[in-house]
Amino acid sequence: MESQTAWKVVFDASTDSWHGLQFGTAMLGIALVISAVGVCFDKLNGRRIFSSRTRFISAFVLLCAIAALVSGHSQYRALSDALERGDYRVVEGVVDRFVPAAQWGSWESFAVGNHEYEYSDSWLVPGYHRTASNGGLIRSGLRIRIADVDGQIARLEVQRGG
Repeated sequence: MESQTAWKVVFDASTDSWHGLQFGTAMLGIALVISAVGVCFDKLNGRRIFSSRTRFISAFVLLCAIAALVSGHSQYRALSDALERGDYRVVEGVVDRFVPAAQWGSWESFAVGNHEYEYSDSWLVPGYHRTASNGGLIRSGLRIRIADVDGQIARLEVQRGG
């Protein structure tokens, strides 16, 4: 029987694809910066512009960036497809044992019943991972509903007025 509680969707992985691609996009930026620095260094040292060392480092970082983009996209797609198929567990209840992240990059955790969750802002996955110190909404006593896909928060809903 469907709960009569009014819910507000505050996160849905199927409409929030950017988070799954952040790392790869950052790596692409790093590859461009390394290439630019390498070209400038080569030019300052009188070497042929874009020396073999600079090409190797740039190519390596570019390959890492492409791998990160492909991986991020496939993780996003898997989570999104699971939501579309209804292949998730619904976890509903009041947030308990909430431990906020101390700073950016540290871990935040909470429980709903016997289901425990842990995440970090620096954990670049397509599931929910925004800590309270970075604008996240989870807090003790909040009534939430989670679409859980293999322990990841694929969709997060909060009780209206909660």
